[in-house]
Amino acid sequence: MTTILDHEAAATALFASPVQVNDHPSRHQIRVAIRCYVRRFGTCECVSRMAKEFGDHPEEAAARMRWATACTCPSLRARLTIWSYRQMRQARNWVNRGLHRMNARV
Repeated sequence: MTTILDHEAAATALFASPVQVNDHPSRHQIRVAIRCYVRRFGTCECVSRMAKEFGDHPEEAAARMRWATACTCPSLRARLTIWSYRQMRQARNWVNRGLHRMNARV
């Protein structure tokens, strides 16, 4: 099963994910976060989370969105493939560790 996301949807999913700019994520980690979030929450929930951040912290959200957009440049990552169950389980573990870190900051 393959899902094709445009770069705006991928950037929105990356924005909503717990991946931080300061972590200096690799391309692989970025792809994992995008796939996991789109599969787990769907694009509508990602947009909802992004809108909430823009409402709460507009300056920080704008900087994060610029970073997310740069990471999902269409020339580099226009096609994102949904992984197998085993790969998704491994990715989910990685993202959940990030979620726990993010929740601990709140």
